Amino acid sequence: MGKKLELMETAASDTRTLAKKRSEQMTRANDLQEKVVNMEILSKDLSTCIDEYERAFYTQAKKDIIADLAARRANPVPQETVQPESQAESSDLPALDLDLLTSEDNENQSTPERNNNPCDACDDLDLLNNTVIDPALE
Repeated sequence: MGKKLELMETAASDTRTLAKKRSEQMTRANDLQEKVVNMEILSKDLSTCIDEYERAFYTQAKKDIIADLAARRANPVPQETVQPESQAESSDLPALDLDLLTSEDNENQSTPERNNNPCDACDDLDLLNNTVIDPALE
């Protein structure tokens, strides 16, 4: 019974964590989409507008965007800094061991030998014609 309760608490905390991450990602996606739309509005050529209403709309939209950018520049929002420890804990990927990245094999930095057997299907070099072959086409 205690183990089942413990598993349920763990699942609930994982769900809250994932919901928070999902919310942050959606907020970031919305911000990026807003930037794209603003860039499209700012790059709109007003000489291609069909009538004065469209021209007035884009003119006002450009003024609003520029005013928002000026306000952000005057009062910058502090960026959240991500701590490496918290990032490693919240990541779904396993943490990398830095000792493995600096092994003795990496000291040589030599290019691995290629298997240049023309009969090998994994070889992507045609020795007879001295051309590169796409292995997917063989």
